[in-house]
Amino acid sequence: QDEVPAPRAFWVGGPMGFVAGVLGIGGGSLAGPALQIFVCMPLRNAIACSSVAMIPLVAVAVGLSLWDGLQGNYGAPWWTAPAAAAFMIPGAGCGAPLGAWLTKVLPVRWVRAVVAGVLLVTAAKMLQAAL
Repeated sequence: QDEVPAPRAFWVGGPMGFVAGVLGIGGGSLAGPALQIFVCMPLRNAIACSSVAMIPLVAVAVGLSLWDGLQGNYGAPWWTAPAAAAFMIPGAGCGAPLGAWLTKVLPVRWVRAVVAGVLLVTAAKMLQAAL
């Protein structure tokens, strides 16, 4: 499938962005699976789309965290979010090209297994912390 119909993209992307914003989670844990399940997008394309979707999500999150910090509502100094972003940006800049390359050269089955494994470990850690 080469093109996603606009209505379907809206009904998948809108709720996906809303949930990601409410929960403060990245696009990969929601976008990748949602695009595969609801839009029938191939895994490699879903990974690429969710990576691109992170740009505005991160910009909004850092902006809101900075605003909260300047208002004194953050519980930490105002510069915490920009400082964290400053440390994460170089890592993401190095990791993104490597991830894109691995997505191309590894069999889709392996990529799917790695993504599922990371999501399972993350879910297990969150459940452990909640109990």
